[in-house]
Amino acid sequence: MNPQLSVIESKDLAPMLVAITMFVGIFSIPIVRMLIAHQQKMAELLRGPIGNSNLEEEIRGLRHDVAILHDRINALSIKLDGGAPSSIPMPPPQAFSEVERLRGSA
Repeated sequence: MNPQLSVIESKDLAPMLVAITMFVGIFSIPIVRMLIAHQQKMAELLRGPIGNSNLEEEIRGLRHDVAILHDRINALSIKLDGGAPSSIPMPPPQAFSEVERLRGSA
């Protein structure tokens, strides 16, 4: 074995360390960026999308509307079948809330 190949001189050490550091830095930035993007996507899957706080309120409102429609259909089917007198009062139409009026749902 050649003794000159196994010895690294101190003047050659600094440029080698700079080269190794630059190589690691250049290739680690895209890898870290990919890992962070993956972590954010996984967090969104686990917690749900951020910024959809109105979604639960809308679902609650839709469930309420479906319940009202269900009651009206039951009352109409009983009335049409003749199983009850025609004096069954129909539920009054649901008034729109201020939010729905402002949105233009009326």
